[in-house]
Amino acid sequence: MGTVRVAMCVAVFLMAATRASGDQGVTGACLEQVCGPSSLATAVDAGRHGVPGMGSGTSPGAARGVPPAARRAAGPGTDGESAPGGDTLTAGLSSVFAHAVKQRSPWKDAGTVEVMDVRIYGDCPPDPAAMDRVEATFSPGEDFLGLVRGTLSVGHAGKAVRLAASARVRLLARVCVPKRDLRAGTVISGEDIETAVADITREPRVCRDPGELAGKRARVTLRKGAPVVLSHIETRPEVCSGDTVTVVAKAGGVEVEAKGVAVRDARTGQSVKVKNLASGRLVVGTVIAQDLVEVGL
Repeated sequence: MGTVRVAMCVAVFLMAATRASGDQGVTGACLEQVCGPSSLATAVDAGRHGVPGMGSGTSPGAARGVPPAARRAAGPGTDGESAPGGDTLTAGLSSVFAHAVKQRSPWKDAGTVEVMDVRIYGDCPPDPAAMDRVEATFSPGEDFLGLVRGTLSVGHAGKAVRLAASARVRLLARVCVPKRDLRAGTVISGEDIETAVADITREPRVCRDPGELAGKRARVTLRKGAPVVLSHIETRPEVCSGDTVTVVAKAGGVEVEAKGVAVRDARTGQSVKVKNLASGRLVVGTVIAQDLVEVGL
């Protein structure tokens, strides 16, 4: 019975390696097509005689192809003692779940997805030899970051055994970070930004191209070395509070210009108060271009 369990464990690992997507199951027939009909026989022989990384006295944590997350989920037997076949099966199912998380993650093209601390909840099928399918499913609202939960449906003796599963997932990516603290309102230049690999699990919507930040303005204080979150920057308005602007007044064919200081930010088409530098009076005008305000007479 022990050799059969070893064989099924290897089959589970092969499922993880050959699945096309995280929510698709794999049958024994598929395994034969990919690996050949002798693959399970080879696994059984390995269970009898032992091979490097998959000997009969090897803990599931040391089994070749089992990631650290699966080792932690394997339970007893990860400290060097001989592990029961059930724990080896749990490690295999953990590997399948971790693979499914990576395949289904919408962030897999945004950086490196790391799956850790995989846990399987519930009783594994008593007879691994009767397993013919493993399918991982997730809720429609799952964002695949932080704590990820799902379900493993294990085909067993014509029935489906459902096991709850969870994992910790983090996303690493090369992103834009400030070289120094940038206060709110600062107009960003290329010299203010560099790139670095950072953990963006909590907020993956960050800037990756330094060129996209040039000329943008910080809406909040951007801390040195912290990823620049897209919602924390904005396009610089045509008129910024405290900027010197040109005030244009038109009446008939007469046009008068004066210099003033904008009291607040404003974009094209918006009204803004401007303090006339010569008279000190406040006038209200409409922004018509960069640092240009038109007032009526």
